[in-house]
Amino acid sequence: MTHPKSDLINFYLGRTQHPCGATFDQILAWSDAELEDSHDVIQWLFPTERPSHAVPDAPMLSYGDIQMFLKNEALRSQQLRALNRFLHFFGLSELGPGSITRTSAFDVRAAVWMKSHWGEVPHNYLRITRILDSLQLLGNHQVAMVVQNAFLHIAQDHPNLIETETQRRWLDAVSRHGPYELGPNMVRIGPMRFADEGDFPIQNSSLEAILQLNTLEALDSMQARVDAVATD
Repeated sequence: MTHPKSDLINFYLGRTQHPCGATFDQILAWSDAELEDSHDVIQWLFPTERPSHAVPDAPMLSYGDIQMFLKNEALRSQQLRALNRFLHFFGLSELGPGSITRTSAFDVRAAVWMKSHWGEVPHNYLRITRILDSLQLLGNHQVAMVVQNAFLHIAQDHPNLIETETQRRWLDAVSRHGPYELGPNMVRIGPMRFADEGDFPIQNSSLEAILQLNTLEALDSMQARVDAVATD
């Protein structure tokens, strides 16, 4: 039996529009300023199974949606297109054979996305957490580790702007439990192991290690493991 595709899946496939009237491709073509000022598209580009506090009516992934992403490379590739657009937004290089690096525009872009309003955690930090969570949940877990690595390196260089609690959220989104398995009742029961794509069991002790003096060494070790699998 074929189940009808959800609004979220149809949006990802370019068959329907975001409530603002824009398609998936049109949103990716927005300027950095437009993306900065929009607060209700990140939930469509990087969906999770959890409700959005900022946009309560934003779509959430169903169990069927998640299974479709895990089985459909085209959907996962669309997510990577969205990721590359946001990496550009953050002043970072697109995904490639090596690590994500900072571009010549990084300082200018960081002055925007690291900016706090009224003393609150910058909303772009929450976006990064969502991006990592969505990548991990929808089968792009190796990519999630590479992205996590890049942002934790940035955090080490800007400790006064990216506090420890934000770093912990970024770590929790990817590293603490590994790829998740989601039961039909939408409870994360992981870790799930993807034998054909490599297995990255990261122990809880890594959380503290990464936040200590050997942070960059720990991150580089994780990156090396990702690169090793990528070249097998």
